[in-house]
Amino acid sequence: MALIILYNPSPSHYAQCKSNSGHVDFVDSKKKQPSVLPALVKSFGHIFIFGAVLKLLQDVIIFVGPQILGKSLKISNKARKETTVGEIVNLMTVDAQKFIDLTAYINTIWSAPLQIILAIYFLWNELGPSVLAGVAVMIMLIPVNGYIANKVKTLRIKEMKKKTNVQS
Repeated sequence: MALIILYNPSPSHYAQCKSNSGHVDFVDSKKKQPSVLPALVKSFGHIFIFGAVLKLLQDVIIFVGPQILGKSLKISNKARKETTVGEIVNLMTVDAQKFIDLTAYINTIWSAPLQIILAIYFLWNELGPSVLAGVAVMIMLIPVNGYIANKVKTLRIKEMKKKTNVQS
């Protein structure tokens, strides 16, 4: 079995054939240089993409914030006569605080149910059916929590009205 290599002026390719097979194979003689980039992309690419999405979201929020503030400061003459500057400042402060609270607690939408389910699961493994007593107490306290939240809301409204009267 003789190996015949045919000359090709291109240094990156050559043809080789085995004498008894009559078959010609074209071989690429250019070897690829090793690179660490594909390994880095496979290892950390998803983290960088997630970070880029978060950065884009932050930039959008930073851009939109002043736009909303500018729109909210443009009020009609009728509205200016009906409300004081203190009321407007208080309302905008409360709205901004609610937005800040929303961004801080947005993860509880998915994490709170997950934490409750995991806690019940692990407690069930340790305590068995007696965990249901604790779950029942938590469920019974939901209306109490709602009542307290409503009281806090009414107290905040009263506080805002008093602040408005003091500032004007």
